Amino acid sequence: MSTTHTIGLDLGGTFLKAGVVSEDGTILERIRYAVDPSSAEKVFKTVGEAVGACRDIDRCLVAVGLGIPGIMDHGTHVIMNSPNLHCLDGRALDDLMKDVCPLPYALDNDANCGAYGEFVAGAGRGTTGSFVLLTIGTGVGGGIILDGALWHGARGFAGEPGHVVIERDGRPCNCGGRGCLETRVSAGAVVAAYESRGGRAASAEEVARRAHGGEGAAVEALADVGRDLGLGLAAIINLLNPEVIAVGGGVMGAGELLLGPARVEAGVRAFRASFLSTRIVEATLQNDAGMVGAGLMARGVIQ
Repeated sequence: MSTTHTIGLDLGGTFLKAGVVSEDGTILERIRYAVDPSSAEKVFKTVGEAVGACRDIDRCLVAVGLGIPGIMDHGTHVIMNSPNLHCLDGRALDDLMKDVCPLPYALDNDANCGAYGEFVAGAGRGTTGSFVLLTIGTGVGGGIILDGALWHGARGFAGEPGHVVIERDGRPCNCGGRGCLETRVSAGAVVAAYESRGGRAASAEEVARRAHGGEGAAVEALADVGRDLGLGLAAIINLLNPEVIAVGGGVMGAGELLLGPARVEAGVRAFRASFLSTRIVEATLQNDAGMVGAGLMARGVIQ
């Protein structure tokens, strides 16, 4: 049987990442394009260019997977809201894809693509049933795998761990609510926790570097945010009892300085038996997860 590959596309508000993806999730070739967010047509013109370029590189391509930033109705492929690409709001993606993509294609939320990539080819490799990915950056995104398949919920809106409420009258959230997990667990939360201890830092990455260098205030700030992360992990464990929860994103440069306190807090808050059967680990694919997942997801549409 001849080897077949797919195209994995990870669309962001600034760049489109395209990759030729093998059956095991290896990225064989990669290209990056700048995105013009002024119109949906211009965005998808770039998608078409990426598909064409990948086909020029590899003639064994059989399908395309595209990860979209925002909330998509899984049944109709209509974008309900895309905070980073408002030009897509209300647009039916099939109408846009048919003009630029000659191959069969799969569409999903970018966070779901990332979760699927980590499940198959990253931190969840070898996991047979249930897996959750959390990505921590400006906010907290993620995706859920149940019984080996992505869990989309009734219309495709499932998998928003950043908006699990951990504090009844807590800080305002960008979603319009209060007390969401991502108000206390994010890059901004790390910087705020550090500054509340008298430190000054331009980014969460800088706080992590100082913590790895042994600075006490930075270590304490990461531990504080880690404990809040543990509250969210406990909620996920009690609700889903997944085999693995992987945590990734820009904040994870902190590594065990963040994840260690989170694991301890989750162990205190979650049901003991459920906690002991769930592994909490660092994600491994990081920025490639969405591209890998989209490419692997595309295999589901091959006839």
